[in-house]
Amino acid sequence: MSDSTTIYLLRHGDRFDYSIGKDAWVARCRTSASLAPSDPPLSAGGHAQAREVAAHLASVGRIDMIIVSPYLRTLQTAQPLAHATGLPLCVDFAVAESHQRPAALPPLDTRLPYFPEIDTSYSPLMASVAVDGTGVEPRIEHLRRAGFG
Repeated sequence: MSDSTTIYLLRHGDRFDYSIGKDAWVARCRTSASLAPSDPPLSAGGHAQAREVAAHLASVGRIDMIIVSPYLRTLQTAQPLAHATGLPLCVDFAVAESHQRPAALPPLDTRLPYFPEIDTSYSPLMASVAVDGTGVEPRIEHLRRAGFG
């Protein structure tokens, strides 16, 4: 008999900027220093999706680890699963999408008051992502990170 590992790969729940429209979201970001166009939160529907997925996953089997990208919407999506399982959130840029704006994200320690589930002792595969002058990860860097270079 061989040991096996099951990996559940999830996307974040519905984004708030998709619910109100991209232009409305960008306009809202211009009026608040704490909002970033590239880091929208979940919509109310996205929060409901996160709770539903957490309840389902917590009921289907053992979960050993929750690895999440540093984006607000992904932290919000994973938080109910952390509550349901008692597991911490392990933040890692290795699972972030390409062409995001990681340089625009607030430092991880500023997320801790809102996400006390973050495991500050976790050693990520990638603590940050290489970015160009606009704060975007160049495509070639994304391909290297994904193991294609």
